[in-house]
Amino acid sequence: MSLFDDFEPEANAGPEVLGEALTEVEFEEAVPSGAVSYYVASISYIGTEFHGVAYQSSQRTVVGVLQLALERSLRSTIEMVVAGRTDAGVHAFGQIVSFSGPTHKAGLDGLYQSISRQLPDDVSLNWIGLTDFEFSARFSAKYRHYLYRLEPGVDSDAVWARRAWQIPNSIDMASMRSASYVLIGEHDFSGFCKKPEVGSHSVRRVLDVRVTERGRFVDFEIWANAFCHQMVRGIVGGLVEVSTGRLSVADFAQMVLGEGTKRRSPAPADGLYLVNVGYEPFKLRPYADPFEVLVGEVPVAVYAISSCLERAGRVGQKSNR
Repeated sequence: MSLFDDFEPEANAGPEVLGEALTEVEFEEAVPSGAVSYYVASISYIGTEFHGVAYQSSQRTVVGVLQLALERSLRSTIEMVVAGRTDAGVHAFGQIVSFSGPTHKAGLDGLYQSISRQLPDDVSLNWIGLTDFEFSARFSAKYRHYLYRLEPGVDSDAVWARRAWQIPNSIDMASMRSASYVLIGEHDFSGFCKKPEVGSHSVRRVLDVRVTERGRFVDFEIWANAFCHQMVRGIVGGLVEVSTGRLSVADFAQMVLGEGTKRRSPAPADGLYLVNVGYEPFKLRPYADPFEVLVGEVPVAVYAISSCLERAGRVGQKSNR
């Protein structure tokens, strides 16, 4: 089984299903000597046609297609650790995975090319590198960065139909920003999250937030040490209610501070993007459009990386057409 942070597990039939599938494909060359390498990789994807990230035997998931490509390329069963689990319909720019496996005889560039050839059009491998056995995509992470894209207006847009939340109302930027600031700090976000499993909790530490107008879009960005299930979507749903006047800034603040327990309707999954996973202490960077910045961020623990980074920005990636 793969490891995922902070959410209830979904039905998982285990690695044997993929193992059976691998007997039917032609494998790429891997070093057969038993030498083990510790890998870390960055992936991006459009989540519209995926049933989330977590592997499920009966559903198409990001881990399912990625694991199949990895096992074909390395001729070995792979168990991945993923930083940041996303639900069905959610997208990602720079999700990080780590795993161990045989050393590919064509090196990192050969492995990168092998994996990329086998991935579908809605998943891209940004880069792959080598790290040490102590690195974990999940447990070494210091924070996660998410973005939610809103598209105010009534005119339909087929290009963004499944990649942004179109709302008929205009956005009151002042009230949305005012309400969002109370999110910063450590709070119990049970008013915004799906009910956690018994024994788990919904206390998270939000490091910063940002509400930005980008052309016709309004982007809400949030950085936190971790996120509980549907937390960002719940927050955005509440902020939109504040913007439209259905919820006051004070009522929103009470929800954040634990004084209001009624859960708001979460925003649709379509507009949510996992932008990045950070492995150094958090420091807010200057303004940047996540749709245009350079591909991925490389953890310091990565000591060798594929040179196949010819794509200058995310706009040209096949997963962000």
